[in-house]
Amino acid sequence: MLEARDACSGATTRNGGHITPPLYHDYLDLKKKHGAEAASLTEESQCRKVDTYDVYFDKDVFEGAKEKLGRYLEELPSEKGGWGATEGPAGMQLADGVCGVISTTGGATYSPFRLYTHSPCLSIHDNIVHTPRGDILAKHIIVPVRGHITARRARRGFDGGWLGTLSFVLYPGASEDQQDYLIQQLPDSATLREKPHAEFMFGGGPSFLALLDPYYPNLSDVTIIAPIEDGLSIQDIKVPNQRAYTGSKPVIPSSLADTLSGSLGVDGLMKTMNSTLGTKYDLTPSLSSLLAAYISDGYDFGTVYAYLRPIWFDCDLNDIEDSLRTSEAMDLEIRQGALVDGQITENGLFMAPRRVWDLFSNRVVPWWVALHTPWGISHAWLDISRRKNVLTPINRQEWPVPIPEDVNLDLVRIEMLNLGAEYAWLDVLCLRQEGGQNEDLRVGEWMLDVPTIGNAYVLEKVACYFNGLGRPLERGFDFDSDRSWFKRTWTLQETSENWMIGGDTGDEVLNEKIQERFRLQLVSVEARVLAPVFYWLSLLQDRTSEKDVDKVAALTYFLPCDSIPAHNETRPTTSTAHDYTKIDPASKDNPTGTGDPTSTIAPAYSELESAEDAWTVLVKVMVWYLRSEILFLYHDPGPEKNAWRPSWQQAMNWDTRSISMDFNILWGVHQNMETGTYSYDGWCIESVLVQGLATPIAAPRKGHLIVQTPNGEEHRYEISARHQCLIPDGVYSLLCARQSISNETSCVVGKMLPDRTFIKTSVFETIDLPEDEKKWESMVLSMGAKKSHPILG
Repeated sequence: MLEARDACSGATTRNGGHITPPLYHDYLDLKKKHGAEAASLTEESQCRKVDTYDVYFDKDVFEGAKEKLGRYLEELPSEKGGWGATEGPAGMQLADGVCGVISTTGGATYSPFRLYTHSPCLSIHDNIVHTPRGDILAKHIIVPVRGHITARRARRGFDGGWLGTLSFVLYPGASEDQQDYLIQQLPDSATLREKPHAEFMFGGGPSFLALLDPYYPNLSDVTIIAPIEDGLSIQDIKVPNQRAYTGSKPVIPSSLADTLSGSLGVDGLMKTMNSTLGTKYDLTPSLSSLLAAYISDGYDFGTVYAYLRPIWFDCDLNDIEDSLRTSEAMDLEIRQGALVDGQITENGLFMAPRRVWDLFSNRVVPWWVALHTPWGISHAWLDISRRKNVLTPINRQEWPVPIPEDVNLDLVRIEMLNLGAEYAWLDVLCLRQEGGQNEDLRVGEWMLDVPTIGNAYVLEKVACYFNGLGRPLERGFDFDSDRSWFKRTWTLQETSENWMIGGDTGDEVLNEKIQERFRLQLVSVEARVLAPVFYWLSLLQDRTSEKDVDKVAALTYFLPCDSIPAHNETRPTTSTAHDYTKIDPASKDNPTGTGDPTSTIAPAYSELESAEDAWTVLVKVMVWYLRSEILFLYHDPGPEKNAWRPSWQQAMNWDTRSISMDFNILWGVHQNMETGTYSYDGWCIESVLVQGLATPIAAPRKGHLIVQTPNGEEHRYEISARHQCLIPDGVYSLLCARQSISNETSCVVGKMLPDRTFIKTSVFETIDLPEDEKKWESMVLSMGAKKSHPILG
């Protein structure tokens, strides 16, 4: 059971899963319904021997419990030795007010009961719960959710919950963040169900006060109209959601956002904040100081509003300046600890985006400022000849924003507001782009931000612009062009089950085609959580990207790694103009890391210059079993110093269609951190004769493996190659491993050098070795196999 609360809070300790059921309490009801014998068996099957105590604070309830216990022991005399009743608190040194205690030595269900704490669930696949601390295998997985559990469906997001009038109990002292144990749907209210019958909703329903939005109360409707070019009308905008937004949320027009705070002054800023958010706050010394600082820094009202709105209703205005500084410092500390010597730490792997687009203020702000998690905006990048770079106050003109030449960001904002977003993450606005006054910071920021881009698309809904950012989705859209959303490398990690069409013109036929194509991509990404490395390589082969190194960075997002290499798309062989050794750790512009080097596993490395070098680094940090897949499945020798694995170019041309997805072996390829070499920790046979795989015929090609045992006997085994790499007849050394799922035997054939370095030639499978693990191991031992840990050349 996945539980979001602390292990010792609320119903988790009180009756979470009924860890300690009071057996005597239900006995009479079970007897009445099922008979004495069945009731006895039911009670016995629930318990194991642990001490348990039921403490009573109500005298009448305690007397009733003692009566039930007496009847229980009367009819089940064999249980008498294990129960006891103690009157009052003194007998067990309990607090005043205790009326009595019933104790027993039998109580807990589900033996053995194991508790995993501080282990967030990353994903669930094939009864395996994947967490940052390891994988948990369970026969049954229960996923509780906050809110109305009827709204949860397999492979779907929350679909809006339970609509209609609800019945609540209101009492003094109720808080806004409280959860009611039981709420009721009224018989005559509107509902998602066809026939409402006053259904009760158990456990986790938000209280009445929690349903009241504590933010933005009683605000008048605001209308934001799209800017229109001369000679055009609002109806000429092809996407209806981009024409105008009307709602009661505190969305401000661009004209107000662009107003310089200096022109308003401190009092004017305060007055405008109050009128926009429907409050009547007084100016405090702390807030006055903060507003004066914003004026001094040249902020416009949109930026001031973006920083203050999220805390306007919660923060003590007397401490607002300190509160913001504390949040900024915490965010800086976390980001500096996420990157160490060119490697991303385990915590850094799950890093939130650096910036978000606040749609209400129309300004980009740091992550730590935002009130809610952002929606993702995914889009196909048009060719550079069809793009323009715009300087916009949305990101304070920090860098030129590349967008399609026929698109206005104000229309994108209006569409996202109509879809229901308050914050969004858009790469061209939130990920520092090329150019601008602080171009030197981009290299350092991208080291962390690019490999973790996918995190921006797992938090909330994702709007997908398949025809280019902000552009209408129209017929004539080419699904398979190099610029298509479905062909771009980065959109693999932007694929979300909680998605919607951006630029929707209402063409239902086209929308259905898009939805079908998207579902295929969703299945290819989500259904392969633990897919072999060759599967992800095959997906990338048909994808396009601005730079080859982008594919390596995208691959990093999907592969389990001991550490994650930082990304730099330029990959210079020497240091960049930005000297990271001289950065002040206290500076808020510091893009590089100051965390604990022991939190990363892979060695430090310099900035690289090509996709090939980036692939080399990725191989270093990927988990051992992925390296084993490469060793045993790739059929050709790789580059000179790493013949055991393919080069990046070879990986991108690897024909994987004949390889089984069930490949899984228990022996790994491990790296020696000091020498930088790799070794195989499984079985090795020093000398075998391989015959029959030297001819290029249709796969699978059949041949023979001849082994002479230590006692002089010669054994012959059938072998098979599913590829066209020719293996000349001759004597070789052999690395072999039994697959744990298919029970097949995979082999790597090559030459063993005098210094115990193994040079790979190719791979094949043996056909007739035993499937039973013990018999298989006995067989390979008889063939002279040993675990000699050869170095892989």
